[in-house]
Amino acid sequence: MSSSEQIPVYRYATRYLNEVIQCTEPMTDELAQRIRSLHRDHGLDYETLPAHLCTGDTTGSQAFGAGKMLVELAAFHLHEDYRRWRQS
Repeated sequence: MSSSEQIPVYRYATRYLNEVIQCTEPMTDELAQRIRSLHRDHGLDYETLPAHLCTGDTTGSQAFGAGKMLVELAAFHLHEDYRRWRQS
């Protein structure tokens, strides 16, 4: 990633992302691909990732857990191994 490249920010509702994490709402292909791109291509860690997806407050202690769960669910949805995303 070049230093001049902007990391995209998406504005999903906090409630929707929480429902995805709780598996009460399905993850869309679009969301899974955006999570993969933020984590793999832009190098966002678990704690930083939610701030690029969510409209609500992501500064709490739950940001790391939410980010990790979203990455794992996105990889599962895409039938990929998220651990390999960081090796690319």
